[in-house]
Amino acid sequence: MRQCNMLKNWGFCFLNKHGNLNRMIIADSFDLFLGQKSSNRLRVPGRCVLKGIIYKGNEALEGKEIHTEEIRYIDRVNRELEQKLQCQPETASPQHNLYRATTTSGSEFFFYSDDHADELYQMIERI
Repeated sequence: MRQCNMLKNWGFCFLNKHGNLNRMIIADSFDLFLGQKSSNRLRVPGRCVLKGIIYKGNEALEGKEIHTEEIRYIDRVNRELEQKLQCQPETASPQHNLYRATTTSGSEFFFYSDDHADELYQMIERI
């Protein structure tokens, strides 16, 4: 089994200096990607990072929120790969959709679509 970085209570963060239009373009693209099953990869059309609490297995690492590097791609994770990962909850239901975000440096972070923060698209001053 492959160990992975699982984000819970995740959300997108956008720097104010990149503007609200950047946020709107990414939010619209991500929402369309979630609803459209014909494509398995979204090339993020702007600048953003993911935030969330990182878990290894079922334990939070230090229990504090992290920010990733800039996100370049978001991929749907197929069931075959999902079964090889050690990051999914013990009782994951078939309704959970697992995604992988890849940063510009190649780091990977996994998250379930329905395990997001209340504020999914957040503007911030700095990271």
